[in-house]
Amino acid sequence: MEKLPPVRHVIILGQLYRIEVTNDLSDEELGRCETTDQRLMINQRQGACSIRDTVLHEISHALTYLMNLHDDATEEDFVSRFSTGIRSVFIENKVLREWIFTAPYEEIKKGEVLPSPVIGD
Repeated sequence: MEKLPPVRHVIILGQLYRIEVTNDLSDEELGRCETTDQRLMINQRQGACSIRDTVLHEISHALTYLMNLHDDATEEDFVSRFSTGIRSVFIENKVLREWIFTAPYEEIKKGEVLPSPVIGD
């Protein structure tokens, strides 16, 4: 399983954003969304699960910008529009979607995976 994104571009609401994996960001900055030049910068110095989360986080910033979502929107309005936007991204980017939602557990030996906790135990 790849730690890095399997693609270098993502279509976000019809806009082509370039994905750049870089060491040029500070350790405190896991990623950055540059809307002016349609670029998602991802800090390479993080674990495989964290990189997936960061890619999704930066896509979320691009969606927020492209959909003109503001803090004054009610939660229901925001969630309704955002879920439509993120669904569109997943439909248009199958390879990236599969990579984001596939957990990188190849380093765990077979039989060593702990069961998910049961709520209430």
